[in-house]
Amino acid sequence: MSPSRLLATALLMALGPGAFRSLGAQTIATSGDPAALVVRSAVAGADLDPAVDAGTTYTVTTAAPNQRIVARLDAPLPPGVTITIRCAAPSGAASRGDVTLTSTDQEVVGPIPTIGTYSALAIVYKLSATVKAGAVPTTARSVTMSVAGP
Repeated sequence: MSPSRLLATALLMALGPGAFRSLGAQTIATSGDPAALVVRSAVAGADLDPAVDAGTTYTVTTAAPNQRIVARLDAPLPPGVTITIRCAAPSGAASRGDVTLTSTDQEVVGPIPTIGTYSALAIVYKLSATVKAGAVPTTARSVTMSVAGP
């Protein structure tokens, strides 16, 4: 596929009932679903412009110190397509920056040192595709975020 042709890749992120988990008094929940992310081609010969959504937040409650936040996709993405997530960290914890999501747990926030509830923490999704991905039909994926022990 030539870089001058339109590449449209839509990824519908569903953060519904399976998007949060609780373990005892530990919970994590998102504020809702991000908008559909669509990657389109750029100027001929240039890289494709990624699609970015920064419209959702999460709230986490920890019942023990040094808990981590992990995230994963419900299924792999098509070849040539990647999505990253960047989560703001609660006070005293560390964001892992832009983390490429897969269908296995990926740490997105390092140990949260204290017990507590932390609200309205930003989530940024970035969908990228290579020209070699070709025209990808609309694809829906769910992201599951969880609180995990040390």
